[in-house]
Amino acid sequence: FVARSLAKISGCLAKSGLERAKVQRLLLVGGTCYIPRVREAVETYFALKAESGVDPDLAVSQGAAISAGLKMGAINPQTSVLVQDAATFRMGTSAIEEVGNQEMLMFSELMPANAAIPFVRTKRYVLRSLDQDEVEIEVFQDPSGRAVFPDDAIRTGAIGVLTDIPPSTTGEPRTVDVEFRYDENHIVRVEAKVVGLDRTLTLQLNKDDTRPNPLMGMSALPEPGVVETLWEKSPLASRNTALIKRAEGVLETKPANGEHLEAALEDLKAAVAANDSNRANEARERLSDLLADA
Repeated sequence: FVARSLAKISGCLAKSGLERAKVQRLLLVGGTCYIPRVREAVETYFALKAESGVDPDLAVSQGAAISAGLKMGAINPQTSVLVQDAATFRMGTSAIEEVGNQEMLMFSELMPANAAIPFVRTKRYVLRSLDQDEVEIEVFQDPSGRAVFPDDAIRTGAIGVLTDIPPSTTGEPRTVDVEFRYDENHIVRVEAKVVGLDRTLTLQLNKDDTRPNPLMGMSALPEPGVVETLWEKSPLASRNTALIKRAEGVLETKPANGEHLEAALEDLKAAVAANDSNRANEARERLSDLLADA
């Protein structure tokens, strides 16, 4: 249980891009923090003493009250408090990419998890041929943060086709700019525009519009070798594979420091998945030290 709690913390840090050493204050929230072993493990993990100025049972409700006060205008954000909302999931579309010398329909990220809201991003895509006359734009939500293929994510129902695209006369396929917006009211607006032409498609998705994917919970199995190819292309993965396998082997022997060892292992995996070299180096060093003590 303690190891799973620390693994969740490691995953959150990796997704947010925040280094553990840069955390300056520790506030524990919720009933789990009353468990002495959990509290001690978290304090050890951050090398910080947990603050006691906020009641753990009331912290979430107090935060909700502050958020409501800001939206109602009862609290002035310029003079009192600033609340920065963040998305807990990724959003994206689908795009064909070359993976392992084969073309695959992949999940293409437009908004990363833990992005600060409001969020705006424009991403350019290239059509597949000179005479391609239409392109389909669909919006997907990835609550797991690990989607590789569109079927790994949730279909939001926001979908449209940009049509009447004239053939390219430049010798290169036309390009399409996709602008993704996510505002404070959790409304998604996607605008796809053919560069240099008056051809635009606009999609809007309200907070309550997202519908579950019938395949949710039954993640589609990728074709053999594709995930392995993606892993092998990461320089961080190749440098850390041996250490990860060694740690997994040691964990099977149930060492005394197994909880901290498992948390460090998950931290390294999360850093590699996020392609965060600084965090991966820190996690690798910590995992190596724990293995030496196992």
